[in-house]
Amino acid sequence: MLFPEGATILANAEGTANGFSLEAHGKKVFVLPGPPREIEAVWGANIKEWLQSEARKLDPYLTRKWDTLGVGESDVALIVEEALKGIHVDIGYRVHLPYVEVKASYYRSEEAGLEPAFARLTEALQFCTLARDGEDAAEIFAEKLKQVHSLCVIDEVTGQFLMNRLMPVLRGFMTDQMWSFSKSREVKSPAGLHLHIFPKDEHSCEVSLEYKGRKVKDFITSPYKSANMKERRHQYFAEMALIFWLRNL
Repeated sequence: MLFPEGATILANAEGTANGFSLEAHGKKVFVLPGPPREIEAVWGANIKEWLQSEARKLDPYLTRKWDTLGVGESDVALIVEEALKGIHVDIGYRVHLPYVEVKASYYRSEEAGLEPAFARLTEALQFCTLARDGEDAAEIFAEKLKQVHSLCVIDEVTGQFLMNRLMPVLRGFMTDQMWSFSKSREVKSPAGLHLHIFPKDEHSCEVSLEYKGRKVKDFITSPYKSANMKERRHQYFAEMALIFWLRNL
């Protein structure tokens, strides 16, 4: 097999096709064989240690995130711009309903000098921030569920979406508690905490929480009105129900 002039051969212990590396236009280029097992072999033997060593010399590009809720993107942007006025960071926004995610990116070498600005931004967004830096609403909710001895969830609205959001954390955080998941209000449960989501009409639903003799409820209306966006509505209802329960437990 022929390799480019000046290339360094990277031995492949799992196959006959070796990889190689070379310098091109100021960049280090690695070329690996195709099969996953062979990629792993070449990576582990030739690249991983080099990359770890080189990475220590770099100035990593970091991103902080705020997941905001209940405020439109343009209004969030005004708050962010005011809090970070005169600060040189890359600001980005990502709308994934019901959230508007704010992202601020910078080099690690700048971090200490940016901390006061990030503290101002965190305080300014506090009234509408649900999670930060990759936190997940389901995991935050699961932490609260540790105080609950038994749980019953009845979902007549979202199909599998709510179950898919909750099931991983229920398995991980409620290992010693009793919990059940049903698609019908006909199910009767003696659980201490009841979480229900029932349909109101095609575009709205009722969500409720009952715990220790206290019951709270609210109505959720989806912004997705098109007939072909049924699944998106169900996802929205599932996330908003989760947020309602998180805030009221």
